[in-house]
Amino acid sequence: MFNNSNVKQFWKRAQRYFSVTSPPIQGFLLPNGSIVSTTVEMCGMAKEFYEEQFSDHENNSSIIEMEAERVDNQLTSDMQRGTIPTCTIELKHITKAISALKNKNSTGLDGVSNKMIKLLPKPYHNAFPIKTR
Repeated sequence: MFNNSNVKQFWKRAQRYFSVTSPPIQGFLLPNGSIVSTTVEMCGMAKEFYEEQFSDHENNSSIIEMEAERVDNQLTSDMQRGTIPTCTIELKHITKAISALKNKNSTGLDGVSNKMIKLLPKPYHNAFPIKTR
């Protein structure tokens, strides 16, 4: 059955089919070649399809995805408790990481490219919140 969040996902997905410019749905073509055209049958089929889509599925995550989820959950828990573990990053680590970046001009979501970071003069590496030695 749908819970509240799944109902929202359903309507978000279905919204594109219910615009003024979309032609009306006149029927469903089944894999065996038959056509279902009555409103009651179409609604029942759509209900079954979306219930299956939004039901709990077997977790097929890879080992890396499961580890990432575990770490993410641990960090979220630590942040909520205010016990975020700290680590010391030295200036030489930042400089090494910057020099290891590929020379790419494409920008990320922040609008900054690797090339821009690599062109940043070394004295500005101190702007990163790190503990220097």
